[in-house]
This record gives sequence, structure tokens and C-alpha cells, in this order.
Amino acid sequence: MEWVCGFAMEAGRLKAVAVNEDRQRTTISLGELHRQGVPTASRTSRAKVCVNFQAFRAGSGHEYRQCFGIELPEDIRDNHQVFEFKENNNIYFVPALVLMRALFQPAILVLPDIFLNNALERACHLSWKSHDVAPELIIHASWAYPSYKHRYANWENPFRWFMAHPSATHMVDSVHQHAIEARCAMALPEAELEANINFVEYAGRRFVTNFKIISITPLDKPIHELKQLKSAIRYHDGHDNCERAQHRHDLPTIPRHADSSTDVNDDEWQIIEPLITNHLGRPTTDLRQRLNSVIGKLATGLSWKSYPYTRGTWNDASQAYRRWKKCGDLELILSVIRERRTATTE
Repeated sequence: MEWVCGFAMEAGRLKAVAVNEDRQRTTISLGELHRQGVPTASRTSRAKVCVNFQAFRAGSGHEYRQCFGIELPEDIRDNHQVFEFKENNNIYFVPALVLMRALFQPAILVLPDIFLNNALERACHLSWKSHDVAPELIIHASWAYPSYKHRYANWENPFRWFMAHPSATHMVDSVHQHAIEARCAMALPEAELEANINFVEYAGRRFVTNFKIISITPLDKPIHELKQLKSAIRYHDGHDNCERAQHRHDLPTIPRHADSSTDVNDDEWQIIEPLITNHLGRPTTDLRQRLNSVIGKLATGLSWKSYPYTRGTWNDASQAYRRWKKCGDLELILSVIRERRTATTE
């Protein structure tokens, strides 16, 4: 458990200066700040807040550290900014680093660059195809792989906000300016936010350990009317819940046998075996058992993790399902099963 007190140059690199629970000074690389630098708790409470950034005030870092039992040595000054805001008669304390992790998403990729000079220029630029058309945001950062665009839903929305709204641009630039002055701090934008938070309640106050923004509504006028820039910036660091739910509903359903069993019988296996591509390199008996796991999960409608597998794990079954679906084998297998089981019940 560490507490970032500020920043310092070490061997020509900017690093965070922290103190652990044993009052020992340590340093943390910028690449580790997405998971280190503020206390964590095994048990937290959760709440949903809707608040204007203008309601944030300077809070007490001493109170926050006291909640988690962290004391600083006398020779180390605490330069970690802590914000305080009130919502529904509850007082929340939020360290700047916790807020940065929430704002600069996906934090594992974006946060290290935010502390460096010209962070936005390093990550993206605007492209004008003509003067009559709104510019388009182009993210050219080294971490902007196509796979991450699928993994992190809405990942470009924050950058549209950063580039279009002056207070958001100033917020990004301020992180580096404070860092070179040895402070972990930031300027706040003109915006309202909706977020889910985790906190520890202590002495009638709520000390936030995790901040997950749902959406940001800018209150200042944009400098650029970017393509796909909306009045409410959808903020989410993973797949959208609606997309996940839709994916679950898209899973195929399988009829059972007349006796309610789901395993592939000998007659079905005789037809199916030549159709299966053995991507797994398994013996035929293992391949049939893996198929039984997949068919059983689909027939019962249970999740991959909750289905009671007789052999193998949920990950084995899920992997086989994805591979057979990708190569087209699954469609053939399911058509055989549906045809034979439907004919048997009629």
C-alpha cells in the first residue's frame, strides 16, 4: 500500500515518489500508476454520484492517509492533491491520482503519457478533409492498436472531449505542469459527471478508492465541432453492458433429447465426428467430451462458468466453442443435432 507524494527525476526519467505503510520512501514508474500509488481496501462500499466539477474543493490529504493508516516521514512533503465534494449530504474525498485513472482511459495505456509534455500531441491530431466538414479525430499513439478499440468500448470519446473543449485541454496539460513541479495534481474541467465509486467510510467521511466515470457532460463551448462529438461524452473502460447482454442473447439454443439429456449420442457422433476440425489436437474421446460440454452449456442456457462440467473447465469449453464457430464447424454440428433431435421428438 503506497501513497504518491509527488514526482522527481530519477536517471533522466520522471517517476512518482511514494511512501509505503512502513513509512519507507519508494519510487513508482509512470507505467505502474494505473494500479499503484493510492491505498486499496479489501472491502468497500459503492455509490453512484452525479456532480459538477465546480463542486470540488481542496480536501485534506492528512485525513485520507489517516483513514488507511499511512504516515509520512518528517522529511517528505505531501504534494498529492486531494479533492473534496459533497453529494446527497455525504462528503467524499478523492485523490487526484484516483480521478486521473478515471478520466484518462484506458488508464493502463493512456495514463503514463499524460504526465509527459505535449500529451495530446503525442496521442492524436485533427484531420480536416475540407473546410466545410467537421474535423475528424485521428489517434496515432503507439498504444492505439485496433484490438484495443474493440476491447475498450468508447475509448475515443474522451479524446474528442480533450481536443474540442478548452477546459478539458487545459486539464490534460495541467497534469504535466504539476508533475514537473513535483506535484500530483490537476486542473478540473468545466463539466458535470456521472460515476460509480468505491469508498471506505471512516469518521463520517467517505474516502474514495476507485472512480468509474459513466459519462461527462461538458459545460464550456467546444473550439472544434468534431465528428461524433456529442453533448454527453460516454465514458466506459470496457465493453458496454448492453453489448454483453446482446452477446449472451445471441448464443444459439439447442434442443435436448426426449429424456432431457444433452450429451451427443452415438448416432449423432457418427455423423458429427467427420465434420469437426480438431483444432485442439485432442484424441477423439476428448473431442467428444469437449463437444458435450459445449452442447450442454447451450442447451441449459447457463453461463460458461456456472455449467457443471464433468470433464475439463469452462475455459476449455468456451475456447472450443469460439474455434468451431470461427471455422464454421459449429453451424454444421448444431444443424445435425437440431435435425435429429427434432425428428426424434415428433
